[in-house]
Amino acid sequence: MAHCKRCGKEEFLRGGLCYQCYQKYGKETSSKLGVSARKNIGLKKANQGEPNKTLENIRQIAVNSGKKIKILVIEDEPSVLESFKMILQIADIEVVTAPDGYAGLSWLSPDLDLVFTGFKMPGMNGFEVLKKIKESYPYMPVAIIAAYYPEGIRKEALEKGAFEYLRKPCLMEEIWELVERGHALRHKGG
Repeated sequence: MAHCKRCGKEEFLRGGLCYQCYQKYGKETSSKLGVSARKNIGLKKANQGEPNKTLENIRQIAVNSGKKIKILVIEDEPSVLESFKMILQIADIEVVTAPDGYAGLSWLSPDLDLVFTGFKMPGMNGFEVLKKIKESYPYMPVAIIAAYYPEGIRKEALEKGAFEYLRKPCLMEEIWELVERGHALRHKGG
């Protein structure tokens, strides 16, 4: 949890803003307004001429460890799956994708660094996927991504062992920050 750059409230942030500020300012800022308006509320625009520190850190992890970060993304929406894949590949991350929980679980292995899973999926939902992963790999960081963000569901996800609950659509920087945090958790715990 961190403090919102707009109102200062402490909660999970989306592009530096709390949920309410993101709903009020973030959407129009990211889609309609220019760079100066983004700076006014503390959002950084990707590729603005300044290097992304998180991206550099992720790439340095691979250099230091001698192997690429490997991430499993489980999501039933093809466009979201493809977006995650492209964003992660920008950071030189090895990405394995699966269109549902059952296919995703077949890709589980100790060499994964992190798993992103959708919440509402046919066959097996995100909580069921999380439970199965934690049974086999208790130290595997799992982030749940969902189209909606009720605080009760987020709290339940964290209590069940997810390290984060992220609302779609996800910003590139948010995904990279979760990769950095997840990798640190994974290699600290097991």
